[in-house]
Amino acid sequence: MSYFRSVKWTGIASGHLIDMLTGEDSGLENAMYIDDKFFWYSDEMYYFDKYNFRLTPEFVEHAVKRMEEKR
Repeated sequence: MSYFRSVKWTGIASGHLIDMLTGEDSGLENAMYIDDKFFWYSDEMYYFDKYNFRLTPEFVEHAVKRMEEKR
């Protein structure tokens, strides 16, 4: 979902994100993202991309609306 990456990160933790399913280092920084309604971390983006984790319907609706507004 491109909306995940369209929001600038607001904070970042030291160290890399460790995949909780494999125990492997993902090589990604662990960052926090905030828009006007939701907040999320880079691990949620990682699991969504890699394992197709589901997002809440509220977040999906919000993201779609925001992306349409940017057009």
